[in-house]
Amino acid sequence: MSHTLAGAPNAAAGRVEEARELAALIAILRYLNAAHDPAARLGDVVVSAARALGAEMGSIFLLEGDPPRLEARVLNRRVEGPPPPSTPQGAPSPGAQPPAARSQGALAAATAPRIIAPGEGTAGWAVLHGQSLRIDDAQNDPRFTSYGDPASPAIRNLITVPLRRDGRMLGAIELANRPGGFDAAAEGFLTAVADELSIALGNASLVRNLEKEKLALELMREVSHTLLSTLHVSEVLERIVVGLGRLVAYDAVGIFLLRPDGSIEQAIARGYQVDLDRVCQKVGAGVIGWSISTGKPAIIPDVQVDERYINARDSTRSEMVAPLVSRGRVIGAFNLESDRLAAYSREDLKRLSTFADSAAVAIEVARLHEEAVRARRFEEDLAIARQIQLTFLPQQAPRLPGYDLAGLNVPSQEVGGDYYDFVDVAPGQLGLAIGDVAGKGVPAGLIMASFRASLLAEVRNNYAISTILSKVNRLLIESTEPSRFVTAFYGVLDIAERRLTYSSAGHFPAILVHEDGSIVELSEGGTVLGAFPEMVFPEDHRPLRPGDMLVLYTDGVTEARNRAGEEFGTGRLLDMAVTARARPAAKIVAAIEKAVRSFSKRKVPEDDLTLIVLKVTG
Repeated sequence: MSHTLAGAPNAAAGRVEEARELAALIAILRYLNAAHDPAARLGDVVVSAARALGAEMGSIFLLEGDPPRLEARVLNRRVEGPPPPSTPQGAPSPGAQPPAARSQGALAAATAPRIIAPGEGTAGWAVLHGQSLRIDDAQNDPRFTSYGDPASPAIRNLITVPLRRDGRMLGAIELANRPGGFDAAAEGFLTAVADELSIALGNASLVRNLEKEKLALELMREVSHTLLSTLHVSEVLERIVVGLGRLVAYDAVGIFLLRPDGSIEQAIARGYQVDLDRVCQKVGAGVIGWSISTGKPAIIPDVQVDERYINARDSTRSEMVAPLVSRGRVIGAFNLESDRLAAYSREDLKRLSTFADSAAVAIEVARLHEEAVRARRFEEDLAIARQIQLTFLPQQAPRLPGYDLAGLNVPSQEVGGDYYDFVDVAPGQLGLAIGDVAGKGVPAGLIMASFRASLLAEVRNNYAISTILSKVNRLLIESTEPSRFVTAFYGVLDIAERRLTYSSAGHFPAILVHEDGSIVELSEGGTVLGAFPEMVFPEDHRPLRPGDMLVLYTDGVTEARNRAGEEFGTGRLLDMAVTARARPAAKIVAAIEKAVRSFSKRKVPEDDLTLIVLKVTG
């Protein structure tokens, strides 16, 4: 009996301690759930955890940047003042001020967070090894370091628990100076806190990335609108700079374009105090010149240790650059600079490079158009329009194991709007696209530029073909006249599974010729793009077998007329496809084009002639 009575106070104390820890955990969950950005409540989290365990101070370290670096976001935050009022269950009352806010503010991180080297101190050790750490005598433990903080020499004991989500290390949480030290029960509580904090930080990171991806798509659409709404280079550049600021944060930005003589011009710049024409003159000089010379993007986490950097801003600490590529040729570069070290990540570079692809088309179209206006000659206008059209076309067909693929575009005398492309959708998947704009000349070429930019943007953000075509349809309706519609066929080839998923938007049915010569027309889909806002585009799936051949074409093939006004027609094309199916794809394309020329007796076709032939060889 006496033993039972003696143990009662200890049991009661244990229950009080458990209630206090539970209340603290509930408070922490409320802080994290109420915050749009959990990082803004790190001070509240660490103070609540420290108070629950009776610790004197706490710190939180987060991995930031790319490559990742460990930052002390809250360093040795002391628990000051009495705990906040609580409900009977131990949770903070609705009107209570968060404990950290009453002491030193919502976040104790310095303006420039302390950077922790890999393995440095107890936090660096915990992150490096992915293990929790309890130390009873910190001053005599070789893993302990003060991190340069005056409060650290007073640290006697500590506990450090790593933060991780789905196997990815996020940082560490650390508490110090608990009477009697930290035991296994304390480690269990802090591990629970670390788990909840890791979930909140991971979810917030996912939300930020999704928001950035959505914003990137919106900006891609705006670039497409720019193609049709203005052809003035200065306006295009200004809109790109404004849109870029919504996509990636910067303190200075510049767009640099390559002159015909090989020098580099500052097309537009914001945030610089010097004339960048004097700073960056030659290809290969500086980070910008290097990117234009090599055609490669780059992230410079610390410009002071990169020999390529040319100082144009004293406050710049990191830099990111991406080349502008049109028709496989580098025409310039984006350059972003930040006053923070390691401000840019690989995800930022991916978004910038994707944005640069569409921006390059907009810039090139605007530049080419202004050249035509200055020249005021019709011949130059047609040549420029053809250059624009060539921007859209692949220079060669990709080589695929088990397949033979070829494409062809033969322009008419007056430039039109035919387009075909092979799109790298994902590993093991290839997109096949062919389209034709109603009308001819430069206007048709510009609409096709918008269609191509919209299609590629939606392909990168949507997997469903029906969704892709529906969004492209709405974009064209918003930016073109109803008479300027587009017909298109888009399919995705699953290379390993030998399966084609497709939908047609008012285009000629694709021809599928089997090895035995039988023919199937692939016509599933909807009507033309750019005319009807609520149009849907159903998909279909077709298995492909060795010996099968797929033929995509535009009206320049079947509507080619001879001297008597007779059209070449679908029947002749089907006969050609069956007869020539044993030949290589490139020779089949050439044979069809030759047959059309021979039928029409014209050296140059009346309309653009475009073909894609895909053969399944094994």
